Amino acid sequence: MKHIERVIALTALVIVVTLSSSMVFAQSDRQTLVNIPFNFTVGDKALPAGKYLIRRNRKDTDAVWVIQNKDSGEKAMLLTRPVQANENQDDAKFVFRKYEDLYFLSEFWVAGTNTGREINVTSQERALAKALAVAPQVHVLIDRGGR
Repeated sequence: MKHIERVIALTALVIVVTLSSSMVFAQSDRQTLVNIPFNFTVGDKALPAGKYLIRRNRKDTDAVWVIQNKDSGEKAMLLTRPVQANENQDDAKFVFRKYEDLYFLSEFWVAGTNTGREINVTSQERALAKALAVAPQVHVLIDRGGR
């Protein structure tokens, strides 16, 4: 009888872990719409201020994301790696490195999760930082989803 109880408990645990993993994976499928009020660079592509939709490029990997201008359709691919915060983010958050009046998207966080995506630094940004010989300012754009 104890053996059957253990099997049932183990089965229930496996189901809970599987469902939890599926829910976390589904949360990362969310698309985020954000209004970026300044021109910026992502990867090697300069983009104008405007409303952008950011989403995963493929459902089976978190490494590559797409940011697309809602009006013009112009888009850029982002090669990313995961970053983690101690607490869930209440709002979507976009982090930029700023050199004088140039903004480079460096991280983005989807609301309701504690994981974000960090964008690789490009050779263009490295060269700019070296030429200016200053550390970038960090500029955080919080998107409260219309609140």
